[in-house]
Amino acid sequence: MSKELINRWKLDEGKELLDRVQNALKHNIPLDEIKGLGKHNGRWDLRGSVLSTVENERTIGNKEHQLVQKFGTLKLKRAKLNDVDFSYANISYSVFQLCIFSNCVFQGTKAKELRIYASDFNNCFFEKVDLSYSFMNINIGKNAGSFAGCEFINCNLRECIYSFPVVDACLFKNCNLYATNFDGSRMKNVTFLGEVNSCWFKGYSESAIPSLFYFFNKVDPKGYPNKMINVDFSDSELIGVSFVNGIDLRYCKFPIDERYLLVKNLSQVYDKVIEIIEQEWEVSDKKKALKLIDLLYFNDERKCQNADLIDKSIMVDDDGSLEFGNKLFNLIKEVSKLVEGYESQVCEYR
Repeated sequence: MSKELINRWKLDEGKELLDRVQNALKHNIPLDEIKGLGKHNGRWDLRGSVLSTVENERTIGNKEHQLVQKFGTLKLKRAKLNDVDFSYANISYSVFQLCIFSNCVFQGTKAKELRIYASDFNNCFFEKVDLSYSFMNINIGKNAGSFAGCEFINCNLRECIYSFPVVDACLFKNCNLYATNFDGSRMKNVTFLGEVNSCWFKGYSESAIPSLFYFFNKVDPKGYPNKMINVDFSDSELIGVSFVNGIDLRYCKFPIDERYLLVKNLSQVYDKVIEIIEQEWEVSDKKKALKLIDLLYFNDERKCQNADLIDKSIMVDDDGSLEFGNKLFNLIKEVSKLVEGYESQVCEYR
């Protein structure tokens, strides 16, 4: 099916139509003005079209660590695309700036390394879309765009980077989220199903562009906090996920599993944990534990927040041993229970 959809654009009639489509997109001409363009299931039929090709490349870095950046021919600015079917199309390396996509379908779409700036996606459906290494809504000033009512099913979002877009009423199901940096995405009513591996969720954005012209239109990302309201991870597998920058986890749902520990009252818990380690642990384990706490579990990124989630499955020694990890995890767990018990007694007394 996908081959037929792609090959139809290679015929003479398809080539002519594709030229008209590309010209319309370039100049923000409404799709209903394109002669010969039809609809599929109520959406403008761009299925299988090659809308972007590599225009130029740039290599950055040194010989040991090189990165090739590719730039595509499709560049949309202030485009409004309603009811469009991009299934099996190729839009990789495109640039979308201040655009609005509404009720669009992206199924099997090639969309690698997109550069999306302050654009809104409303009620869009993504399935088996390769969005890897994309910038998913870089802010322009105070505008960081949005994803509202969108579904991402079996999509590749590997190493994508967000700034602080609004992400509202969205579903991420069985996606490749390895090292996805959701940064300060302002999440509300979001559900994650499947594996969530090595992702970042932050209380405020670190990747946001602070200003347009250095001195004008300055943006403080802390003024656009990610409150994580009704974010549901309860049916997901969280592997080494980082919750940092003062993030609030009170309104999140997490899996009920012994491998996870939601540590509340971080400062009190780790002050006590450090005290016990310094007084009772042997020198070798003591050094290792204090270093881990300082670098990871209670580092500067976490000292400004009340709670954090610990994943025991990643607390493994270099030799694969679980002994030290279990020891540290269990201590943190015991102290957490003591602190929570003390807090509840104080609340009852008050």
